[in-house]
Amino acid sequence: MWWTNGCSDWSEKEFKKRLRVSKDTFEIILGKIEEFIVKTPTNLNQNPIETDRQLALTLYRLGHGWRPSKISYQKACTSREDE
Repeated sequence: MWWTNGCSDWSEKEFKKRLRVSKDTFEIILGKIEEFIVKTPTNLNQNPIETDRQLALTLYRLGHGWRPSKISYQKACTSREDE
């Protein structure tokens, strides 16, 4: 899963603070929507974003408001500024 690369040290509290859901709820949501949001590689995009990252970014955006300069996978996954 995406939190194993940079977010594995998040406690349940940190995870919930950033994404506004527990890890268990995240997995349940992902299981229900994954087949609908999976992207296949194309000639233009050979490495599409994984479904768990799509969900994480969406939850982060919904939970924290959205400004294009504010959102990135790195920010959602590695920032410690908001602790």
